Amino acid sequence: MDEDNDGIPDSIEVGSDPACPRDADGDGLYDYQSHDSDSDGIPDTVESQPDSTHPRDSDSDGIPDYRAYGDTDEDNDGIPDSEEVGPDAAHPRDSNGDGWYDYQSPDSDGDGIPDALEAGPDPAHPRDLDADGTPDYRHADANADGDLLPDWWELLFGLNTRVDDTADDRIWTTSPIWMSSAPAQIRS
Repeated sequence: MDEDNDGIPDSIEVGSDPACPRDADGDGLYDYQSHDSDSDGIPDTVESQPDSTHPRDSDSDGIPDYRAYGDTDEDNDGIPDSEEVGPDAAHPRDSNGDGWYDYQSPDSDGDGIPDALEAGPDPAHPRDLDADGTPDYRHADANADGDLLPDWWELLFGLNTRVDDTADDRIWTTSPIWMSSAPAQIRS
């Protein structure tokens, strides 16, 4: 039986004591009657996927995503779920098409660099180094310095994502942003 038609069986949503059904968000509507049990704006039908008989727990905290009331960052990457979900909570973003929505994935673009790192110092306003309008955590081909080396590759090898590492000096800079990246001068 599934009274709220969210795909999650009532036997799961009710909890261990049917005489005292669960109400994750305390709104007076039991989870088995609610389309959004945790009141985060993301429908339970979405949060329980891919198998609603075993609802997903993205951050492995023991609380399924659909019941995680007050958890505004389900994948613990620092970027608010409201940013990662996108404009349509019924159809959340999945930037790399791997079946894990961005708000549930620690690496939304699948480039091997955690979203927490790509988001920058203020995850509430994720970094967009190449100023193309798409935050870096959402696309693997970011190239802030225009040197044809993707940012993920430069970060992997400790290179500066804001300095053209393919300059004619044949020396790739690994210096931090605040240091000079002037070509080395070789004396004979």
